[in-house]
Amino acid sequence: MQSHLVGRRAELAHLRHRLDLAADGAGGIVLISGEAGVGKTRLAGELACSATMPVLQGRAEQGRTAPYAPLVD
Repeated sequence: MQSHLVGRRAELAHLRHRLDLAADGAGGIVLISGEAGVGKTRLAGELACSATMPVLQGRAEQGRTAPYAPLVD
């Protein structure tokens, strides 16, 4: 069982808003960045779990120069 997401209400609301816009046909890209351990993966996971449509997730590794590396995952 996963614990509740704490302290990220505004960020999650923004991501859900962007997902709603995408569902309405206004697609785009959202970049979640930050220092290691701040909860980026958890935030993206929470969004994906609550989505009513498929959500694609990728990972970019620092120092990796291939521009489409996150999509390769």
